[in-house]
Amino acid sequence: MNTKNYQLGYEEAKIKLPKRDDRFGISIILNNVSDPINVGSFFRLSDNAYLEKIYLCGNTPTPENNKKVKITGKFSKKTTPYTYHENIHDLLDNLENQYDIYIVEITNQSISYFENNFKSNKKIALIFGSESRGVEQSLLDRNYKCIHIPIYGYDYSMNVANSASIIVYEIIRQNTSK
Repeated sequence: MNTKNYQLGYEEAKIKLPKRDDRFGISIILNNVSDPINVGSFFRLSDNAYLEKIYLCGNTPTPENNKKVKITGKFSKKTTPYTYHENIHDLLDNLENQYDIYIVEITNQSISYFENNFKSNKKIALIFGSESRGVEQSLLDRNYKCIHIPIYGYDYSMNVANSASIIVYEIIRQNTSK
């Protein structure tokens, strides 16, 4: 039988793709991620991967105050729980007992996400920092585990939303594979 491969339309894809009754216990914390297109991409990722929540901190734009976040995020801003917090340290003080918290940043002590075991009895929170300055030192000083994506080329950085997609789906893979 030789059938032609074709792209599924929206209705066909809805039937074929797996659905969950409960959200994955993964949350995203954005601190000073200033590009609204990146923030909108985080909303789409969070909806697509059915993540628990997005915490927007510092000067990170919200869907209410930035049209580009709404446009890039499409309808995911309506399906993804999120809150805004001016001070990330106050937020982290409240989350530390509920989550294993990781900082996604290349540091002198970070390990490749390939080497990390994300299986946990606790939920997982991933912190992402500014596109231009990364995660601020005061967050690194909190001594959370730092993970990075190996970079094999000459550019030492990757788009923040792209890196989130890679790590989120690795966490899901590790926690759903048999």
